Amino acid sequence: MMGIIKGFIDGNPEMAGIIISAVIIGLVNAVKQTGISPRTLPFFAIVFGVLISVIGFDFNDIKKEIVIGIWLGLGAVGLHSGLKNTLFNGEPPNNNNNNSDNLSFYKLKK
Repeated sequence: MMGIIKGFIDGNPEMAGIIISAVIIGLVNAVKQTGISPRTLPFFAIVFGVLISVIGFDFNDIKKEIVIGIWLGLGAVGLHSGLKNTLFNGEPPNNNNNNSDNLSFYKLKK
């Protein structure tokens, strides 16, 4: 398993960063569902970034893998924050409407 992510990054580094950030956002949202304080979620993003980097990359340099993991975690936090502020005006969407096929319940920024 070591080096799987590194092999993917060698072929397409931009796409790999986006995909890994999306995975980190998903993991952090799973932690968020447990009821943990939202103030600690960036810490979890960094931890998940470091874990993914150390497990998935094979640079033979743990310092480099940790720095890349921190970078991935912080990038995921920034991506989530930017999307939330752009699409939802900083507030979570109001999903009182149970119709998941209709996206009109999202309070999009005008």
